[in-house]
Amino acid sequence: MLGLVNLDQNKIMKVFTLISFLLMPPTLITGFFGMNVDLPIIPFSGPWNWILIVLYISISIIAAYFIFRRKNML
Repeated sequence: MLGLVNLDQNKIMKVFTLISFLLMPPTLITGFFGMNVDLPIIPFSGPWNWILIVLYISISIIAAYFIFRRKNML
């Protein structure tokens, strides 16, 4: 019985690890772009900068997902 409980806990921890790994890059990006300074990464300053930031976040989530897939961790 104890072995079955450990297997279930391993599956749950795997899901939590995946979620935290996928949300780590967007958290870093939003923290970086949340600073009130001019950033050299943004080529222009205007009201549409949030589209570029959302694009960066989406790319980082997709990249993290494919890294997990490549290492057979999903």
